[in-house]
Order: sequence, then structure tokens, then C-alpha cells
Amino acid sequence: MIKGIRRAAAAKQARRTALGAALLGIFAMAGAARAMRANAAPPPAGQQNNPPMSFNLEGKIINKHPGRLTVNSGANMIFHVLYNAQTAITRADGSSGTDADLKPGVSIRVKGDLTMQGDVIAKKITIEPAPSPQPPQHPKDPAQARPR
Repeated sequence: MIKGIRRAAAAKQARRTALGAALLGIFAMAGAARAMRANAAPPPAGQQNNPPMSFNLEGKIINKHPGRLTVNSGANMIFHVLYNAQTAITRADGSSGTDADLKPGVSIRVKGDLTMQGDVIAKKITIEPAPSPQPPQHPKDPAQARPR
């Protein structure tokens, strides 16, 4: 039993290490890109000095505050998604969605920009359809279906 607990703890630590390495890699790439831009020729007049990094994610809303969603994209990857009145909110069928449709438990797809702070500024949020309920499983053996 102790070996099982140790293995579970080691697996959990490995996931945390992998998550940390992935996030570190994302921010390292963003920093390297920023450094390369800093050494490049200045941008033409009227263009942004540090353009945001395009970013897409899929996940389930786990918390909501006005203008801010906390989204779990799986494997304990948590993102803060910022949105406002200019953010396009649609349903998977293409119909318009609203802020009221964004609730904890709802699965979404987000297209936007990743900030240096790790927030995602949403340009478009698509509300994924809820999974259809599975029909009840009926036993194949009629003897199992009888109450005892």
C-alpha cells in the first residue's frame, strides 16, 4: 500500500514538473521572441511595439467574475480569460451567445492573445455543446434485469 501511495505521489510530482516545464517553455519562447524584436529594426510608425502572442485554448469554466473567467484546460492547466463587450461570444451552432451563457461547468473554446502576465485576452469565445446524456445501460442477461 505504501508503494502505491509513493507511486501516486511520484506521478503527481511528475505532472507538476511537466506542467511547470511547459509553462516555463511558453514564457521563455515569449521572452526570446520579445528579445529578438528588441534587437530588430524599430517597427513602422503607428504599429505596436510589442504585439501580443496569438493563443487558443479549450477548457471548462471553473469560476466566473465580471469580465474574467477561470478555465481549466485539462492536466491542471488553469488560465484566466479576460473578456469585454467587444468579445464575440457564440455557440457552437453559430448562434449568438451572451455573458449569461458563460457559467461554471460550461466548456468553451477561446481565441485571443496571451499576455506576458499569463492572462488570455479573448477576441472570440465559442460555447461548446453540452455532451448528450447516455441512454441507460440495459443488462444483456434477462436474469440480471429482474429485481431480487
